[in-house]
Amino acid sequence: MRYAITMSGPLFGTAPVLGPMLRAWVAWSLAPRILLSGALVAAAGLFMGMMLPVGIRLLSENDAELVPWGWGINGATSVIGTVGATVYAIHQGFNATLIVGGALYALAAASVLVLARLAKRTAQGKPMLLELGEAKAEINRSSTS
Repeated sequence: MRYAITMSGPLFGTAPVLGPMLRAWVAWSLAPRILLSGALVAAAGLFMGMMLPVGIRLLSENDAELVPWGWGINGATSVIGTVGATVYAIHQGFNATLIVGGALYALAAASVLVLARLAKRTAQGKPMLLELGEAKAEINRSSTS
């Protein structure tokens, strides 16, 4: 979950202040605006770009045959996400787009966390999913300890 916060935190934190900051910076000369734009894009891109390498590493450690599927899904979601974010930003604004994007990245990071735990269970020879009775027993054990 720490990864989800690390990755989506800057998107959520930037959304409320980005509009006023950009309005204040519009009067700056060209060179500082270019540097600032590059820094903002690089900061967001660093966090958002971490998802693919982490996912590919997890896939290659657990089921290397799925790595091409991971690349394909990344390519498809990149195209769909770019078009969807553009359309959404036109209709709802950039702040709403940043918030939705941050939420989707947090959801994706949480799903990676769940899949990593499921892969760890299968590597230990345990069934991937617990039976309902086993799940209740495990919840009871964790709540009493």
